[in-house]
Amino acid sequence: MRNRLASLQGRLSPAEQKVAALVAADPDAVTRMNLAAVAKAARVSEPTVIRFCRALGLGGFSELRLELARAEHSAAPAPARVVTAGMAVADAARTGCDATIAGLAALRDGLDHRALEDAARRLLAARQVEIWGFAEAAPLAEATAWRLFGLCRGVVARGEARMQAMAAAGLEAGTVVVCLSAQREPWHAAEAAAFAGAPLIALAPAGSPLLAMGTIGLGFAHGEEAGLAGPMIRHLMLVALAEALALAVSLMASPAARERAALMQADGAAGWQSPRRPL
Repeated sequence: MRNRLASLQGRLSPAEQKVAALVAADPDAVTRMNLAAVAKAARVSEPTVIRFCRALGLGGFSELRLELARAEHSAAPAPARVVTAGMAVADAARTGCDATIAGLAALRDGLDHRALEDAARRLLAARQVEIWGFAEAAPLAEATAWRLFGLCRGVVARGEARMQAMAAAGLEAGTVVVCLSAQREPWHAAEAAAFAGAPLIALAPAGSPLLAMGTIGLGFAHGEEAGLAGPMIRHLMLVALAEALALAVSLMASPAARERAALMQADGAAGWQSPRRPL
C-alpha cells in the first residue's frame, strides 16, 4: 500500500496528499474510522477522500478499508493458505480454519459502519423489504428475512431467479431491495430493480458489479484477492455481513418493534415445532 501511495504522489492534489499522508502514517487507525472521521482527521472534505480512493483504483472508501485490513493481516507471517497434495489432514484443516479466520477478521476491520447504519435506517423506514439471495445465497435470504420479521414492514425473501425478476418488474414505491451474493457475477434482477429506481442494499464481494450498483454497498474481500481459498469462505463472510446488518436493524429499531419481533419469532418457532397447533 505504501508503494502504491508513493507512486501516486505526483498525481494527487494537495488535499488528496493529506489523505495519503494520514493513511501512510497509521493505516490500522484508518480501518477503524468512517468516512467523516477520516475527512476530519485529514482536514479535507469527504468528496476529497472519495477522490483519493478512486485515484488508488478503488471503488470507494469501504474498499480502501478492506485493502488496508488485508495489508495488515498479510504483513504478519502466516501459514500457507493452499492445501497441497500429500498435506496431512490436520494441517489441511488448520489451513482452512486459518483462511476463514483471516477473511472474517478482514471483514470486521474493514466494515463501513456508517454505510451499515444507513442501510439499517433505510430498512426500518421502508414500506416493504425485498431480500434476494442469488445462487447459493438463496437460503441466506430466508434466514435474513427471519431476522427482520417484525422489525421491518413487508419482509419477503426470494431465492429463485424468476420470482426475483417478476418482483423487480412490479416494485412499488417505498420498497427497499437487499441483494445478497457471494459471487462477482452481475445479476439481472438487481439491474432491473435499480432501473426501476428502487434503493438497493448490496452485500457482495469488493469489486463486483452488484456492489457498485447498490445505493448502499457493503462489501467484503473476494477470496482470490485476499489470498483465501474456496467459495465457502466467501459465503461465510457474506453470512457474517448479513448478520451484522440484522443486528444493526435490531439495535436501531424502536423498543415496540423489538418486542413485536420477539413475539412473532417465538410464535413462529413454536408453530414449526407443533404443526397442529390451532391458529
